[in-house]
Amino acid sequence: MSNRIFGKRMIGAVALMLTALTVAGAAVEKPTELTQSCMTGDCHPSAGQHKVLHGPLAQDACMQCHVSKDAAAHTFTLVADGGPEMCQKCHEMAGRSETVNVHKPVDESCLSCHAPHGSETTAMLRADSLETSCDNCHPDVTNGMSVVHGPVGAKSCLACHEAHWSEHANLLLAPTSELCFICHQEQKDAMMNAVSSHQAVVEEGCLGCHSSHASSHEYLLSAEPNEQCRQCHAAFIDDLGKKKFSHEPLVEGEQCMNCHDPHFSEQSDLLRQISQDLCLGCHDKEIQIKTDANKTRALSNIKQQLAENPNHHGPVREGNCSACHMAHGSDFISLLIQDFPERFYANWSENTYEACFECHDRRLVDDHPTQTTTAFRNGDQNLHYLHTRRKKGRTCRACHAEHASKQPHLIRES
Repeated sequence: MSNRIFGKRMIGAVALMLTALTVAGAAVEKPTELTQSCMTGDCHPSAGQHKVLHGPLAQDACMQCHVSKDAAAHTFTLVADGGPEMCQKCHEMAGRSETVNVHKPVDESCLSCHAPHGSETTAMLRADSLETSCDNCHPDVTNGMSVVHGPVGAKSCLACHEAHWSEHANLLLAPTSELCFICHQEQKDAMMNAVSSHQAVVEEGCLGCHSSHASSHEYLLSAEPNEQCRQCHAAFIDDLGKKKFSHEPLVEGEQCMNCHDPHFSEQSDLLRQISQDLCLGCHDKEIQIKTDANKTRALSNIKQQLAENPNHHGPVREGNCSACHMAHGSDFISLLIQDFPERFYANWSENTYEACFECHDRRLVDDHPTQTTTAFRNGDQNLHYLHTRRKKGRTCRACHAEHASKQPHLIRES
C-alpha cells in the first residue's frame, strides 16, 4: 500500500471518529489526576504570589490538601473538610495531650488564623502581622488603661503566650511567676538572696497584685498602693486609721512601699534597708510633727545628733529604733510604743513613764530611800524619786537626751 493511500485512510478514520462523538453528544473528559501545576496562567496564578508559600504549594503538591470531587467539573473538597486533621497530616501536634489548654481556633480550624496557600508573614498568618491576627479576636486587652505591660505595648503576645496550646492556664509559656522572671531577672536574683519574702508573691504569684496587660496604676498594680495592701492587710490598716498619730510615709508618695519592698528583701519584714538606715534616710533633717494638743513641734535632725554625739541610747546603739517607736502609728507622741510626757513638767502617775520602763527598772523611781538601786542619790535619798514622784515633776528628758549625748548616761549638756 502506498503512503498516499495510507494517509487518506487515516484521515478518513479520524473524521469518522469525530463525527461519531459529535452525534453522540459526548465530551472529552479532563484528566482525573493533576499532572501539571495548578498555578498556571489559566488556572490559579495568584495562589503562588506570596512572600512565604505553603510547602505543598511550593512543590506543586496541591492534592496533599485538596481532593477531587468531580474531575469533569473540576471541583474539589478539602481533606477532612478543612478541619484540624488536615493540617495534622504534616504538622504533628507534638507535646499536646488531653490535659493541655488549647487555643480555641486550633480545635476549630487552623485556617482561622493561617492562610492556606501563602502569606507575607513567616507564620503564614491571614493578617498582615501577629498583633493584627490577635486583635481580630482580642481587640483591646488594655481596656483603655494608661499603664501598659511592655510586651503588650510592643504587640508581642507570644512573649508570654503560646499560639496553639499550653500546659499552663491562659496559654502561658510557663507558670506565672517563672514566666515573669524571664524578663524580671532582678526579682529572681532578689528572691534567691531573700531573708523575707512577701507571702502574696509566694502563694499567689505576681498576678496577686499586678495586672498582666494594663492598669490605671503605676507598676501595673491592680489598685493604688495602700488599697492594694488593704486587700490582704485590711484589719491592720483599719486599725492604724484609729491611731492618734500616723507615720507620714504611710500616707505620702509610695506609701507602704516607702519602707517595704513589695517582693523580697535581704532584711526582715521586707524592709528596703537595715532598719536604722531606713529611719535615718528621712530623719536626716528637721521634721515638724504633731503634738497631743494637735499642734506641731520640730523634731531635730536625728542623723546629725548621732554623728555629733558619741554616747548613744542603747536601742540606738543597737540600731533598733523600733524598741521605742512604732513604725506605723501610735496613740502616743513621737510614735512611742508607750506613754511618755510631752512637756518638761508632768504630774506623777504609775503610767507616766511607761515608754522608759519597757527597758529600765521601775525601782529607779520607786525605791526610796536606797543606797543600791541608783547612783543618783544624796546619801540614801533617791534623786530620781525626788524629781519625778510629785506634782509638776521633772520628766526624764529634763536631764537626759533620748537619742545621743556628749555626756555619760546621756546627760544633757544644759
